[in-house]
Amino acid sequence: MTAPRRLALGAPWAAFAVAALVHVGSLSNGFANDDRDIVLENERVHSLARLPEAVSMPYWPIEFGADMGLWRPATTAAYALQWWLFDGSPLLFHLVNVLLHALVAALVVLLAARLLPPPGPLVAGLVFAVHPVHVEAVANVVGFAELASAAAFLLACVLFLRWRGALTGGRIGLLAALYAVTVLFKESGVVLPLALLLLDTVRNDSSAKTPLRALRDGLPLGAALAAVAVILLGLRAMVLGGIRPPLPPVGAELLEEIPRIFTVAAVWPEYARLLLFPWELAGDYSPGRVRLNTDWTVSGMLGVALVLGVLGAAWGAWRSGRAVQRRGGEDRWRRPAALGLLWIPITLFTTANLAVLTGVLLAERTLYLPSVGLCITLGALAAAVLGPVPAGYGARTAARAVAASLALVVLIGSLRTVERVPVWKDTETMWLDVVRQQPENGRSHWVLGDALWMSGDRPAALRAYGRAVGLLDGDQLLLTTVAQRLLEAGRPAQAEVLARQAWEKRPGYDAAPGLLAVALLAQGRSNAAIAPALASLEADPADPAIHMLLAQAYRQSNRTLDALERQREAIRLGGGSDEGDWGPWRTLAELELAAGFGQRARAASDSARVRGAPGPGVRQNGSDLGLTNEERRSR
Repeated sequence: MTAPRRLALGAPWAAFAVAALVHVGSLSNGFANDDRDIVLENERVHSLARLPEAVSMPYWPIEFGADMGLWRPATTAAYALQWWLFDGSPLLFHLVNVLLHALVAALVVLLAARLLPPPGPLVAGLVFAVHPVHVEAVANVVGFAELASAAAFLLACVLFLRWRGALTGGRIGLLAALYAVTVLFKESGVVLPLALLLLDTVRNDSSAKTPLRALRDGLPLGAALAAVAVILLGLRAMVLGGIRPPLPPVGAELLEEIPRIFTVAAVWPEYARLLLFPWELAGDYSPGRVRLNTDWTVSGMLGVALVLGVLGAAWGAWRSGRAVQRRGGEDRWRRPAALGLLWIPITLFTTANLAVLTGVLLAERTLYLPSVGLCITLGALAAAVLGPVPAGYGARTAARAVAASLALVVLIGSLRTVERVPVWKDTETMWLDVVRQQPENGRSHWVLGDALWMSGDRPAALRAYGRAVGLLDGDQLLLTTVAQRLLEAGRPAQAEVLARQAWEKRPGYDAAPGLLAVALLAQGRSNAAIAPALASLEADPADPAIHMLLAQAYRQSNRTLDALERQREAIRLGGGSDEGDWGPWRTLAELELAAGFGQRARAASDSARVRGAPGPGVRQNGSDLGLTNEERRSR
């Protein structure tokens, strides 16, 4: 077996082993940050019996999960299966991620092998295996979505290149199924058809193939992929309640009102830095770290220049490769290098806030699949320099220098990755790292405030919350969180200010007006509390707690019949249905009695006593309702 042949066969295994080795430290990590909401505290994925419910619900298992705009049923099902198999052990969740990343690194080699001669595929695979920007996706449990989607995406690309020119019905069906799988793991996989079109164009060695013929040959596969996209879009709309964009990034609500291109363009240089010089990494890139711009800035103009430069370099490499081919030569690296450059913007499109505003301004995990393009381009350059080297001292010296440089890149990337992995040990470790690096990051102060509050240091927590409110420009969820904390701290007047501000920002939610009503009631302003309580009820008419809140406001405003109506409705909707939850029934008994309904008051009082209400029942004309005859005689 020749040396190139041995290299080609061993390259996928080498990439697999190196990828697993540099990330093995994540096996000691626990659940960090989003892991807690989506896996650790998500009861839907803790039982296979609830799997149908879990996959038919939004990805985020929170009250406003649909507003987050994410539906990833394959990922949710995978979490449920892993929880069942591993009994909730974070060790085995992390093991799955490490092995999945190693598999993706091997698939990068296999994809590059369809495009490049040795040693290009090995270089592409090793750079991908150790790239530090991948740590978030691998070392954080919920990074599984990125890994699984990328694996299905790249497998489809490898199979497409293997089968192109002989796409039978069964093969088209398998590619369509892989397309569905990659999207069901993560929405960004929707751009797979564009990637396949790019691959087909690069591997098209016939300069005589007309556009009409190319369209005809690709029509069956294109129709199958389009059908899958339409079906998935319809299912997504059913689950999320329509086709709508997700909530904007935390602290970036302003981007819904101003042209976001000024901010988005300024993020592109950061993409380039993270892909080419990923030494400084962060777990969060909220406003404070990323500026919200209302006009063109130096960073924004640099971002536009970078995009134009990438497109120009790709065009130049593409044309030179076609010229070599027309002269009868073999294009071993030029067009694959162009493919790698174009791969980056194609796979970044869905998360770059261009078509729609997504939930993040920038996140390292979103560069997982786009980085494949960079690795292919580096592999193409390596193939150009380290391929068959002409005789001569100068050529051999240059090849050795390039090989040494690539080895150094892989070594440095490995060291940085190994160093970075423990940052994702748990939520506290991750956010303390963000606070140290980015004191201007509002979200880090928010999470720090939560940690201080849980530890009992309420004054320090409120100071951290205040800093977060200022840095995040009054994020609606943050405002309601801090308002709730202020109520718990006995500061209803301050809570009123923040709750009112949160209500003004997003009038359609029930939490903010509900908190405002509570704050007003705590200040004895019952009449003023009625309007926000009604607004909260309109937003969520099925919540018994809101009905009881409105009943309290009516009662304190001496509107007994209105209060009674709300309290009855609260109990009808399930308020006071749990054992030991006697308060709603005691309140109902008092309201029934105040309205003159003695029999109903007695029945409500009995229900309260059955649920464990202490002391005697309510009194009517000197009689104790809800007491037995023996109890009355003893009194």
